[in-house]
Amino acid sequence: MKYESEIAYETDETVSLGTMSHKCVYCDALKFKEEAPGMCCSAGKVQLPSFLPLLEPLYSLIMGFHPDHKNFMDRIRKYNNCFQMTSFGAKQIIEDGFMPTFKVKVQVYHLIGSLQALPQQNPQFLQIYFVGDDERETRLRCSHFADVKQSLVKQLQAMLHHNNPYIKDLKTTLERVP
Repeated sequence: MKYESEIAYETDETVSLGTMSHKCVYCDALKFKEEAPGMCCSAGKVQLPSFLPLLEPLYSLIMGFHPDHKNFMDRIRKYNNCFQMTSFGAKQIIEDGFMPTFKVKVQVYHLIGSLQALPQQNPQFLQIYFVGDDERETRLRCSHFADVKQSLVKQLQAMLHHNNPYIKDLKTTLERVP
């Protein structure tokens, strides 16, 4: 199907699925009118715990209460990338046609590298968590993304350091390793 911007697809009956206004009787998931009942939760057999509330400043950034909401939402992928721990790799990537998607053949893997950067290299990915200096961590995270706000990255970094058990373990590992 070729996308044409002049067509209002949401009202075109040949492609519109309608709104997700029907609730599953078992789990309250929102569904389209024609979806099979109970398919989302196997008729109540699968029960997931409720989501924990988002922490600050993430909650305010997403809900629009934070003064940097627009900057964050416009660059959310860049802010996310500031905190990535690995890089993505694959044996063979094939790009087809117009769509900005790719297919990976064989195997997908994540590159981690050493936990600490070599003496003449800047830390990257997971290595940034081992820097040990919050200001330097923030600068390193922002160095690849010119249009992210350093003050906002610092707030998000503090949130992760304070609340994420994996990051807490990473930070204390540095202190334990000679």
